[in-house]
Amino acid sequence: MRQPPSSPPSAQDMELASSASGLDAGVRSRPQAERAIPRDAAVVLQVDGAVSGINGLAWLLARRDGSAAHRIETLQAQAAAEGWSQSELSRAALACLRPRRAEVNALGAAYRAALTPGVIDAAHRMRRAGTVVELSGEVAVEALLGVAEALGVTPDAIHAPHLRFDALGAYTGCDAGERSATIAHGYGPTDRPRRVFVGTGPAERLADVASDVFVRFTGVVAHEGPARGAHVGSFGELAELVIG
Repeated sequence: MRQPPSSPPSAQDMELASSASGLDAGVRSRPQAERAIPRDAAVVLQVDGAVSGINGLAWLLARRDGSAAHRIETLQAQAAAEGWSQSELSRAALACLRPRRAEVNALGAAYRAALTPGVIDAAHRMRRAGTVVELSGEVAVEALLGVAEALGVTPDAIHAPHLRFDALGAYTGCDAGERSATIAHGYGPTDRPRRVFVGTGPAERLADVASDVFVRFTGVVAHEGPARGAHVGSFGELAELVIG
């Protein structure tokens, strides 16, 4: 089981991440990224704070009182201490926040309205070149359908929890943790495709260190801790690295 970062982001950090912008060219490493990206790998784009300037958990927290933020911070600390998977943390956070169907729909509209410049063109360029493009998110598949449509990504290529609601739209649960903790989606140990995960901390935690590549995206969140590994500051730059 992969260990989350030892110092989990606070709710305030999450909110800052959803609104921060800019590019720190000094942390990018184009030659390193060129060497790291395999030609036949699928590219998984993190929506929260990368494809979109919106961070879904922070967006939900902003619509709740301070006690919810405190509970999420406690969960993040527990996850770091006990080595929870991303799926386990997502399930616990959603059980705490219990988003309603209407709220998830509104989040989906917010995601799409805040798409990062260049991401639609880059996604279509990569797809035309034969690269499989997928999406990942922390909150819900249902909130990412509009983004997927804009980028030409099919719903079955979205890696996020499926939420369950009752007849009145109240949250009743999700499938986070019910599927594989990696996002292999039924692939065996030898036929699982290699993936390039592009984003920030959540995307890095999804990557299989033995077979996948992580590329940090700095076009929305300029910097997260010590610079290491491959970095890109725009989706245009990512497309150039992927398709050459």
